[in-house]
Amino acid sequence: YQSTTGLNAPLYVRQADPDKELNVYAGVENWLNNGAPAEKIVLGMGFYGTAFILADSSNNGVGAPAIGAGGSGGTLMYNQICQSQMVNDGWNINWDDEADVPFANRGTLWVGYDDPDSIAEK
Repeated sequence: YQSTTGLNAPLYVRQADPDKELNVYAGVENWLNNGAPAEKIVLGMGFYGTAFILADSSNNGVGAPAIGAGGSGGTLMYNQICQSQMVNDGWNINWDDEADVPFANRGTLWVGYDDPDSIAEK
C-alpha cells in the first residue's frame, strides 16, 4: 500500500502531486487532445473513498505518512463514510481547494473520497 495518504479522484492537479496526469481534468484533456469528440466522453464517478491508516493522527493532511490500508482493504463506500461521520464524533472533514475534493480523518483513519459537492464540481 502507499506510504502516504492520497486523494481518491482529484478533479485538478495539486501543486505537490508528483504525477501531474492523475486527475480528472488531465484525463479528459488527454482524450480531447487525442481526438475524442467531447460529446462522446462520459465521466464515471464512484461514491467510495480510498482509506489509509495514519502513522500519526496529528499529521493528517494530504500526503501524510501512512502505515497501511484503512477500512476493508483500503476502500470505504460512501455510505460507510457518511454513517461513520454521523455515528462517531471526532471526524475532521476538510476540502482540498486545489483538487476540489474532500478528505477526512478520525484518529488514525484517513479517507479521501467524493461527496455530492465534489461530484457536482466534476
